[in-house]
Amino acid sequence: MAGCAAEIPVFVQARMTSQRLPGKVMLDVAGRPLLAYLMERLAHCHRVSTVIVLTSRDASDDPVADFCQQRALKCFRGDLDNVARRFADALDHYGFEGFVRISGDSPLLDQALVDRSVDAFLTGNHDLVTNVFPRSYPTGQSVEVVSAPAFRRALSRMSKPSHVEHVTSYFYENHQAFSILNISAPAQLREIRLSVDTRADYEVFCRIVGLMEKPHWQYSLSEVVELYRRGAAQAGLAALT
Repeated sequence: MAGCAAEIPVFVQARMTSQRLPGKVMLDVAGRPLLAYLMERLAHCHRVSTVIVLTSRDASDDPVADFCQQRALKCFRGDLDNVARRFADALDHYGFEGFVRISGDSPLLDQALVDRSVDAFLTGNHDLVTNVFPRSYPTGQSVEVVSAPAFRRALSRMSKPSHVEHVTSYFYENHQAFSILNISAPAQLREIRLSVDTRADYEVFCRIVGLMEKPHWQYSLSEVVELYRRGAAQAGLAALT
C-alpha cells in the first residue's frame, strides 16, 4: 500500500492489565495520570488531527474509558487480548486508510517524531514506516505508521500469540513481503529507557518531570534525554550513553 493523502490518525493502545506494572497508564505523576502526558504531547502534532485511544471492552479498562470521556478524547473499545484484532476493528469502524501506532506507556514521546514519520508515509510508497527496525531511538519513542490494506493482509496471516499481542511483529518477521522504511536516530540512543513498563521506569519518569521547568510538551527528545541523564546522576545511577 502506498502512502496516501487521506487522514492518518494516531491509535494509542492502552490497557490497565500490564503484567509488570498493572494500571501503569493511570499512575499519577505530578497530579495527572501518565496517559495524560502522552495525549497532551500528541495534541501538539502538526501532521495528525485525530487521536483515538484503543482500549478493551473488559471492565478492567473502564478507568481508561472514563479518562477519555472526562477529557473529551476519542476512545474505541475492543478485544482485550487480541490487540491486532482491536486495531482492525477500529480501522473498520472509522474507515481510515492507515494509522500511527503508539503505546500508552510512552508519556514523553516526541511529537516531532510522529510528524516526521507521517510525512514519510504520506510522501512515500510504504506499507510500514517505523523507527524500530532496527531500533536506534529510546524505548518510549517508538512510532509505526501502517497502511490499512497491508495491516489487513498481515492480520489474515498472523499465527502466533506474539503477533496479535504486539500488533506489528508479523511485519518484522516477514519483512521481505512488505515495503518497510526505517527512520534512524541521529545518535545511538537505544540503551535509554523512556517507556514506563516497570516501577523503576516510573521512578525515572517522575525524576524527569520533577526537573522540568516548562510545559513537558515543549521539551524535544534531546532535551528529555538530557533530563534523563541529569536525573540518573542525581539518583547515583550510571548515566547511559
